[in-house]
Amino acid sequence: MHSVGYLREVFHEIGTRSVRYFGDLDPAGIRIPRLANAKTTGLGLPPVEPDDWSYQRLLELGREKAKPRSAPLECVAQDLEWLKNIAPRAAAVFAQRRSLPQVHVCWELLLRTSAWHIGDT
Repeated sequence: MHSVGYLREVFHEIGTRSVRYFGDLDPAGIRIPRLANAKTTGLGLPPVEPDDWSYQRLLELGREKAKPRSAPLECVAQDLEWLKNIAPRAAAVFAQRRSLPQVHVCWELLLRTSAWHIGDT
């Protein structure tokens, strides 16, 4: 979240680009990029947006692997809103007291699908 201030320097070198984020699907994992997004837009930089493709893969692959937690997962509505299209599915995961670590989108999957994903952007 604190490193987004360096994006101005990066964009100066490579040109302005979109900023996509993919992390754990848990309350902290979506709060961090939402706050980073607020910071980037406050600095006049492109917004930090969720990488929908990666989050969709995580929801597909990780759902069966996630173990329920004993305590409810409290998520602020603003954090869920940052996920846009993925928000309803994420809320359903949290309602089941589950979270999905990004590691469930494994390297092997990324290698198999990278050509398709690159052509999709």
